[in-house]
Amino acid sequence: MRSDMITHYILKKIHHYYINKYFSWLMSEQYRSDTYAVYEILECRAKVQFTRALPFTIASNMVQPSSIVGMLLHEGFSVIFEDECRDNRVFSKSIVVDDREYTINGWPDYYDGTRVIELKFTTHVVREPDQRHVKQVRMYMWLTGAKEGYLLYITPRRVHEFKVREPMTDEEVADLVRNWTSPRDPAECTQCMFRNICPYCKAGVPEYKQTEARVEA
Repeated sequence: MRSDMITHYILKKIHHYYINKYFSWLMSEQYRSDTYAVYEILECRAKVQFTRALPFTIASNMVQPSSIVGMLLHEGFSVIFEDECRDNRVFSKSIVVDDREYTINGWPDYYDGTRVIELKFTTHVVREPDQRHVKQVRMYMWLTGAKEGYLLYITPRRVHEFKVREPMTDEEVADLVRNWTSPRDPAECTQCMFRNICPYCKAGVPEYKQTEARVEA
């Protein structure tokens, strides 16, 4: 194999693994319009619709080296802790919103029967947890019945740990589904691959102010 093709080979393997493990269900004819993943519920509704219509666009996220590092970090984490997380599977829970039943699916990075841990890799300075990440952990706690939840940010220079105090309630999850906006957070638009074609794009609006997190460092 020519040395200048090694990068192509490695990226192709990573892309196939990433898509097959986390997004193959999007390309299946069996997925239903009332079944959503936790990460979908927490992001822009229009982005979810674009992604479902064009699932292979997900692979473009893996071109960035930071995305590759983050994915490999997650996979290494799951291998190292596989003995503690024997029940670390896709969890599903149904909820009725305005007389319609929805199924929410989620796959925590770590769940040992008691604790949920969500791992995040970032090159940015972490001063406080991202509220979307807090909600993600709280939804995983709601899905699994976990008593404890943690956010673990891995940066090139430091590891930051935040404890999440409470799982989401049925009412909070129902409210997220009922009030699913495009975008959820205007800051999403600046990094969205669909921003140049999306009629809901809010790029250029003032910075979104997050509400206070129910977490502790």
